[in-house]
Amino acid sequence: MKKIFFLSFFLIPITTYCMEVKEVNLSKMKPIERQDFLDYNNHSFMDTNYIGIPYFYENHHEDFVKLHEKELKKINFHGYSALGIAAIAIKVYSLPDKNKENFDEAPYNEKKAFIQKLLKCGFKPTQKDRELALQVELEADIIHSNNKSDLLGE
Repeated sequence: MKKIFFLSFFLIPITTYCMEVKEVNLSKMKPIERQDFLDYNNHSFMDTNYIGIPYFYENHHEDFVKLHEKELKKINFHGYSALGIAAIAIKVYSLPDKNKENFDEAPYNEKKAFIQKLLKCGFKPTQKDRELALQVELEADIIHSNNKSDLLGE
C-alpha cells in the first residue's frame, strides 16, 4: 500500500506535464508549416470554432464579414484573432483529377483588402496578430522601417 501511495506522487507531475499545451507561434513557422499545422492538426477545430471563415480565401467576399461578424469576433486561436488567421489565408483549388486539392497562399493585396474590412467593423489586432502580420509582410518582401504592419493598417 505504501508503494502505491509513493508512486502516485511520482506520476502526478508526469500526468500534468503531458497535459500542458505548448504555445503556438505561427510567426515563427514557415508558410507550409503554418498550413500543415492549421490543416492537419486542427481540422476539427476549424469547423467548430470558425477558424475556417477567415483562413479560406474563398470566404473573403464583400458581404461575408457582415454575415459572420459574430462568429469572427469569437475567434481566439492560441492568441490569434480573425485578423491573424486572415493574414495567412490560403486559396484552395482542385487539381485536374478532382480527387485532390492544392493550396496556395492568397495574394497579399487580397488578404489586406479582407483584413481592412474586418478593421472597419471594429476588429482589434492582438499582439500575436501584429507579429504574424509583420512576418507575412517580410515573406512578401515588404520593408518596414518602424515595425508597423501594412496589413493591419498601422
